[in-house]
Amino acid sequence: MEAEAVLGLKKRDTSLIQKGLPFRALRRFQETSGLTLSKLAEVLDIPKRTITHRSARGVLSPSESDRLYRGARIFAMAINLFEGNQSAAREWMAKPEIAFQGRTPLEMIGTDMGAQEVAALIGRLEDGMPA
Repeated sequence: MEAEAVLGLKKRDTSLIQKGLPFRALRRFQETSGLTLSKLAEVLDIPKRTITHRSARGVLSPSESDRLYRGARIFAMAINLFEGNQSAAREWMAKPEIAFQGRTPLEMIGTDMGAQEVAALIGRLEDGMPA
C-alpha cells in the first residue's frame, strides 16, 4: 500500500502538497487509521479548531499537507509490514515501543526525525531484525 491509497489520492503529485491536500484526504486517513479526529489532530500537530476551519475551506495548508502525507506514508508502511492487515497496523502504531523509549509509533510521526525512526524500525522488522 502507498501513502496515496491511505489518503484516497489517485497519484503521487508533489504539487498537491505545495498547493495543499484536499480536506477529504485527511478524512480518508482518519478512516484508514481508525483515529478519532481529536487524536489525528494531536498526531499531526494541527489544532482541532484549525481542522474545523480547513474542513469549511476544503483544503489543508502546505505544512499541514506535508505532515498528513508523512503520517500516511508511515501508516502505509505499517500496513505493508502486516501484509495488508489494517487492524494489526493500527494496533502496532498505538503500542509503546522499547525502541522509542516507550513512546508509540503514532507519537513519533509528529516530527520528521521521529517518522524516520519509525520507518527505520519498520525496515528492520521487515528484514527480520530485532527492534
